[in-house]
Amino acid sequence: MAEQVAVTIESLLKKQGLWPEVMRWAAIEVWDKAVGEKVATRARPFAVSAGCLMVAVESSAWRQELHLMKPAILRRLNSMLGGEYLKDIRFAARRPRQLIEPGAAGDGTSTGSAGGGDISDLPWPGPGSLEITPLEDGDWDRIQALLTRAQDESAARALQRLLVTATRRRNLLKRAGMKPCPACGALTRGGLCPVCRTQEKAKNQARALALLSEVPWLDVVGLKEMDAHLGEKEYLTARDTLLSLWSKEVKDLRGKRSKASQQSLRLARANLAMLLTNTAPEDLTDEIVDQAVPEKRSPGTQKP
Repeated sequence: MAEQVAVTIESLLKKQGLWPEVMRWAAIEVWDKAVGEKVATRARPFAVSAGCLMVAVESSAWRQELHLMKPAILRRLNSMLGGEYLKDIRFAARRPRQLIEPGAAGDGTSTGSAGGGDISDLPWPGPGSLEITPLEDGDWDRIQALLTRAQDESAARALQRLLVTATRRRNLLKRAGMKPCPACGALTRGGLCPVCRTQEKAKNQARALALLSEVPWLDVVGLKEMDAHLGEKEYLTARDTLLSLWSKEVKDLRGKRSKASQQSLRLARANLAMLLTNTAPEDLTDEIVDQAVPEKRSPGTQKP
């Protein structure tokens, strides 16, 4: 009977599109077994964000050691979950164990918490804190809505326990000061969650590289005017990338003698000169190109 209920729950969650997220959260339940008692007493998972398991570590030293162990831990967890549900693990160094106080007003105050700061300031949930965390307004209605497709009473009861636990865990994190990420909805300390922040950074960097490839004479001010989300850091990274690529292209083309290669070389030198001098094509002269990217090298100079 228990096996039939489990199959029914799995089928229901897959139909609702919830199975991958449930399996990611299940990593928290199998964490102790996956990492062993020694690690489990010093590192506790507390959230899942876009396929990334967030783990609180009691010290910076343990954070560094677990970072080295991350590939093995990730493989072990996914093996226990039965699929590639987790994509990454992030370790956050925190203060030693602290109990989250229930708080009559539910304002998220905690023993010894200084408040504010980054994610490392969040208190470490204590024993029993999940059980005393209440459901919020609307939580029960959402849970009941997900139970309507359960095929029998046993499956409904089991699924209800699962959803109530997941909802209480989320509420516990919210009371500790975490807020929904505006991009994916995962709880974080504020603003974008670490995973979405990394994705946003990569997206901005790719955008900067594409813009500078098309308009190589842009400076950082011009780049900001074209895209307000981009700044000096994105500009410098994109510029360094293009300098490396285009310098190599010029070096390779210098050794070729075909007419087509010489035309490509002139274009490559012009692009590199615009990038180096922030000179627009209408203002670019042969003198500027020769000064920025010499066509011939003096005898005795080393080849790039």
